[in-house]
Amino acid sequence: LKRAIREAKKNAVVLLRWVLVITTSCLILFGEGRGNDLPSHLVVLMLILSNFGVAALPNSFFTNKNFDSLLVSADIVFISCGLWISGHANGDFYLLYFLIIMISALGETLRSIIWSAFLVAVVYLAVIGTASGGAALVDSEILIRIPFFFIVAIFYGYFAQLVRAERSARVSFQTKWTLAKRLRELGTSLAGSLDRQQ
Repeated sequence: LKRAIREAKKNAVVLLRWVLVITTSCLILFGEGRGNDLPSHLVVLMLILSNFGVAALPNSFFTNKNFDSLLVSADIVFISCGLWISGHANGDFYLLYFLIIMISALGETLRSIIWSAFLVAVVYLAVIGTASGGAALVDSEILIRIPFFFIVAIFYGYFAQLVRAERSARVSFQTKWTLAKRLRELGTSLAGSLDRQQ
């Protein structure tokens, strides 16, 4: 059973990372910025190779308590640096990228995280439309950013939900363990008092 759980988590993480890698690569290569220069191509290559590296890890890595936070932290740093190197580090987009990450970390359910990402995307399109005119809303450089927001929300939301579920299971186990321990102590003291009465 544990092996199946580790395998399922590994598959989910690798598949979600593939979606994130492909979306980020499309954003870097086809969005505004320097998508045709060597650093941008190297960032895309490193993103792809990093997911092959994650896929090659043994299943036991995926159940390590520090693996999720390490992977999420590394992805945030790596994708942020990749966006900066490729010229996508302008204020509004970068700010919304981190807002989506924060929403994903604080969101209670995956549904609320996706709705929040939807609202962020709508507000982003409204601001772009107001500032640059309606023609900017059909520009591929702007439209390619919208799926990126959703993919980031789903990827980081998945990990936030996973951490919450593990924490809840741990608290439930601790509560049951404490209750069982108290019941055992109560049973022992009750048996001792009954022995003394006889």
